[in-house]
Amino acid sequence: MGNAVVKEVMTKKLITISPNESLTKASELMEKNHFRHLPVVDGDKLIGILSKTDLLRLGFNDTLGDLEMQIGSNLYDILTVGQVMVAHPMFIGENMSLADASKKMIEEQFHALPVVNDENQLSGIITTSDALNYYINN
Repeated sequence: MGNAVVKEVMTKKLITISPNESLTKASELMEKNHFRHLPVVDGDKLIGILSKTDLLRLGFNDTLGDLEMQIGSNLYDILTVGQVMVAHPMFIGENMSLADASKKMIEEQFHALPVVNDENQLSGIITTSDALNYYINN
């Protein structure tokens, strides 16, 4: 399987969102780009992460009927990303081994982790799909 490091496997084409954006915009970005996680940035600083699961929980979309879904959709327009995101998310360095990153995702039960470079700037995101694709193809 080699000694892959995170920067060789991570998703580098990042789509990020500001904490001031609406949840509707976040949801649209996720749907359009087929992402389940969005790093939240203030300028170039990582300040949070928003997941599709966060949105589903807020919107009641996974358990309730049409009326409740409408209420959830209205919340998307009222609340901002910053009010719902997980602040101060765990992140990893881009030179961490893929094996260690995979273990961390398993231990913490995360499906994605933001990745930072040596200057602590956001440089990518590693997902369970990224890791599985690497392991399947190598």
